[in-house]
Amino acid sequence: MISIPSPFVTITPAARGKMSSTGFMSVGVFRLPTDPLKYVNLTFDGVNANSEIRIYRNSDNSETAGVELCDANHVFAGVPYYGTGQVCTVRIIHPDYKIKEFTYTIPGVDQTIPIQQELDRWYSNPI
Repeated sequence: MISIPSPFVTITPAARGKMSSTGFMSVGVFRLPTDPLKYVNLTFDGVNANSEIRIYRNSDNSETAGVELCDANHVFAGVPYYGTGQVCTVRIIHPDYKIKEFTYTIPGVDQTIPIQQELDRWYSNPI
């Protein structure tokens, strides 16, 4: 373990968080097992403006990310990445288009997801 000694503070870069010491007491901040390893950006290329996008983790059905009314080609900044095999369900809803739902594995890097929304010929929004 590499430490930078100081009479007031010690920073330990080998730890995931920071460690500080005032000489008589040490305080450490570390990642909990339930915290994400990192955060990634997901771009939904081709999604129409005013769509609702939801991303749910399949392991516990919790919502990982979501937006009510998105802009065109919406970007989710800071989607939590918990590790390999993080399978999710993505749902895209818009009144003029068919509901789109698919399974997706969150990658460990930023990624662009191509989206094609099909017009819903049977639904008529009375608004």
